Amino acid sequence: MSVNQTQKIMIDAELPFTYVHEQAGEHKTVIIFLHGYTDKGSSFLRRAFPNPDPRFEIVAPNGVFPTPVKVDSGWKEAYAWYFFDMKTQTMVISPTTAINAIAKLMIHLGLEDRKKIVVGFSQGGFLMPRLLPALKNVKKVIGIGCGYRVSDYPDNLNILIDGIHGDTDAVVPYLYALEGHQQLSEKKLEGNFVTVKGLAHTMNDEAREIFKKMVLEAL
Repeated sequence: MSVNQTQKIMIDAELPFTYVHEQAGEHKTVIIFLHGYTDKGSSFLRRAFPNPDPRFEIVAPNGVFPTPVKVDSGWKEAYAWYFFDMKTQTMVISPTTAINAIAKLMIHLGLEDRKKIVVGFSQGGFLMPRLLPALKNVKKVIGIGCGYRVSDYPDNLNILIDGIHGDTDAVVPYLYALEGHQQLSEKKLEGNFVTVKGLAHTMNDEAREIFKKMVLEAL
């Protein structure tokens, strides 16, 4: 065996799991916000839904793996849901840990059976299809700035997947997202896909208005 060969074992370890929880109220529809890579729940919530409609209960967790980002003032708090090596096309750390954490959070908050909307941006959007089987009563799914791999979505879903994407997105290319979303029709999952002209890998006022209309449809 080479002295530099990396080996792996699986261990049980406790991880802190932090989250934003706002506008709690009995019988409200819950919106779960899944942020992108090197971001956090509160930042994504602020960009996507800065003035949440009071009819919704909000849960915006941070990814389970800290990924601090160096900035001029020091280090910015940031997180990831999993680690995928694009160069080698290898899953270094699978989404399983994050999926289990979110499912347990729903139980902890007493929201396991509540009606839900799941919203994922970038890496959070790629996490969505793997998360859905672990959640109950999901009525709407919205991807923002993410891709859609039809093979990741379970065959027995009865949900339409909506999408919002900027046509100048250089992180998750627009055509890749559009073509992937169209392929969701193979499993009868294709919802609305809305193009935001001039938008890169972020949100703007137009995207926020589109998002607001999409979530209101679930009331």
